[in-house]
Amino acid sequence: MFFLITVGSAAYLLACAARGCAPSLGLGGDGAVPRVGGLAIALVTIASALGVFDPAVGPLFDFLTPWFCAGVAAFCTVGVIDDRLEVRPATKFGLQCVAAIGISALHPTLPPRESVLLAVSILVAVNAVNLTDVSDGLVLSIAITAFAALVFVSQSELAAFMTFACLGVLALNHPPATIYLGEAGAQVIGFALVASTLSGGELKLSALVSLLFVFLCEVTLLVVARSRRGIPFWRKSDDHFSLQLQRRGWSLSAINATAAAVALVAASALRSF
Repeated sequence: MFFLITVGSAAYLLACAARGCAPSLGLGGDGAVPRVGGLAIALVTIASALGVFDPAVGPLFDFLTPWFCAGVAAFCTVGVIDDRLEVRPATKFGLQCVAAIGISALHPTLPPRESVLLAVSILVAVNAVNLTDVSDGLVLSIAITAFAALVFVSQSELAAFMTFACLGVLALNHPPATIYLGEAGAQVIGFALVASTLSGGELKLSALVSLLFVFLCEVTLLVVARSRRGIPFWRKSDDHFSLQLQRRGWSLSAINATAAAVALVAASALRSF
């Protein structure tokens, strides 16, 4: 437990430091809320997997550690590029495809068919989380609930330190946020959710759907609503469930708590693996 508290504390302190450096990094600041939460989560996640915070723990995934760290680094990089340059949707998706296909192909134990499924799952997850990230604390509230449920069911070490890394950043991202997750945060969380459902050389698809339930509902809502209005689903609009509830008088805290509760109910379908 001390190790996990250290992870959360490190994420918080790193996010605070990154907030001050945001203008020089091109990630906000100078009047804009810095988009550095994802960078903090990525760095702390990689350090945790490598056993930096507690040498006695050692690398948490043995031979899978380099693969997981490479995935976090790849999707963090794609996110930072988008945060800094605000690339076109097609360009961002192309970068995500390169990262997802490359990381899936590099997995040391998955057969080719599972690698294809893994790449598709990663693309769905990172974009579903990203599309949901429109309100202070929303994505982190859902992600923390999903990772914590996975810890309870399967004692996943990856999910455990992701839970505490997200908690550390949530201290600065809760309403009113002083930092945002940014594209990097959404993509790292999406990738980690997928990675946490890999077991025995197989992707546990039912577990992944349970963990992504709220995010997938958001995507479904957006696709339907934007299609009815003749808007491409990737274009920005005010159809997000969080924005709709805010217009009906809901507070951000109430929305986040409700979304986390729905995520918890969905995660109740998880089975140990």
